Amino acid sequence: MEKLNREQIMTLPNGVTIIRVLAIPVILTMIFYSGQDYRLLTGLLFLLVASTDMIDGYLARRYDLTTTLGKFLDPWRTNY
Repeated sequence: MEKLNREQIMTLPNGVTIIRVLAIPVILTMIFYSGQDYRLLTGLLFLLVASTDMIDGYLARRYDLTTTLGKFLDPWRTNY
C-alpha cells in the first residue's frame, strides 16, 4: 500500500468536504438556540453547506482530483 502525500490528501474538493463535515456540529448546536434569528441563520448555513456537496463533486470530476479519502468522505458519488 502506497503512502499518500499531502497533495493527494488536501485537494480542493477534499477541503470543501472537510469544511462541510466540520459545519455539522455548528449547525446541530445552532438548532437548539431559540429565536427566529437563530432559525434563519441555521437554515441559511445549512443551505450554504449543502450546496458545497455539488461544488466539490464538480471540482473533483472536472479537474480529475478524485482521491481515496474523497471517495470515503463522500461515498454517494460512486461513479468516479
